[in-house]
Amino acid sequence: MLLGGGLAAGDSLETLADSEEFIPQDLPAYVDLQQFRTVTGGGSSVQYDMLVSGSNIRDPTALRWMEQYRQIATDKPLIDGMQTPATLVKQHNGGEIPATEAGVKRVLSDIPASERANYYSDGYAHITIIGERNMNTDELLDFLAIAESSSELTRPPAGLTAELTGQAAVSTPSIVTQIETRNVTTGLGVLFVFGALLLYYRNLIRAVAPLVPMLFVIGWQNLYMSALSIPVSPLGASLGAMSVGIGAEYTIIVMERYFEELGQSGVSRLDAVETAGARVGKAITVSGLTTVFGFSALTLSPFPILGDFGFLTVGVIFLTLVAAILTLPPTLIILGRLSDLVESILASRRDIAVQGDPDEVKADD
Repeated sequence: MLLGGGLAAGDSLETLADSEEFIPQDLPAYVDLQQFRTVTGGGSSVQYDMLVSGSNIRDPTALRWMEQYRQIATDKPLIDGMQTPATLVKQHNGGEIPATEAGVKRVLSDIPASERANYYSDGYAHITIIGERNMNTDELLDFLAIAESSSELTRPPAGLTAELTGQAAVSTPSIVTQIETRNVTTGLGVLFVFGALLLYYRNLIRAVAPLVPMLFVIGWQNLYMSALSIPVSPLGASLGAMSVGIGAEYTIIVMERYFEELGQSGVSRLDAVETAGARVGKAITVSGLTTVFGFSALTLSPFPILGDFGFLTVGVIFLTLVAAILTLPPTLIILGRLSDLVESILASRRDIAVQGDPDEVKADD
């Protein structure tokens, strides 16, 4: 029940994707920046660069497309303005776009090189898109989607490609993608550990048993984050896979001791579990607690992203210890009994196959 509740709670967790929220909000430099933004109008606008490439970026058809793109995009929400090469040419040509490419080149040749370089450089045409001030993460993603969809809607001429570029257009979507795909990362971690265990042990039970407690930890982790209001950050998004790797170490130690005890004559599964827990339980508990106290130093960090990661790591490692001690023993017993049942059924079928069908034996007589 806790596992199912944890998996369901994972969809409602808050996210921490805004890089400004990674730093202490009372950092003197950040406080000064906020005061400056307040004085100058309440925040900073965001500028993005769209690169237009192709062999005809100075053709009048290309400029007319840029002007159409500007008109459509600036009518959309979140976009405050746009500067394109068409804007530059019209500004220096009486508000008109020349009818020929030669006319465009003539206008551009009269423009100072320093000003022209803001729109044409390195074989590209540059379109600057200005967004609203103080956009949050969701608004920023909507802004990028609007800019790209407006470009697709106006259909650039054949031979031209337009693409948003720059750190600002890549960093936030990349962070959000990393957070949204954290379950995939965790699943791959489980799959890789399972593959390694199966390759080493060549035994399905020994490959599965250490991972069952980790599945509980994955669900419990979401409940822990929800209870402490810990948002999912780029660091926290990778902790699921890390917890599988760290926790599997504890469960493998207990499992190995269990099978050593079970291999002795006259030892039942329950006795083997009790002995294994008694002999290695203290060792893995001390080992886990040293890791907990080591990572607990991160909880004192003034940076929210590190502080949250510290609390999350401490909680997850503690949960892996609990899972290794409380959920692995019954898992080993249940899987062992299932294995005995399967072997018994297979043995019965082999005996029947060897003895043959009694009716067929009588017919032969």
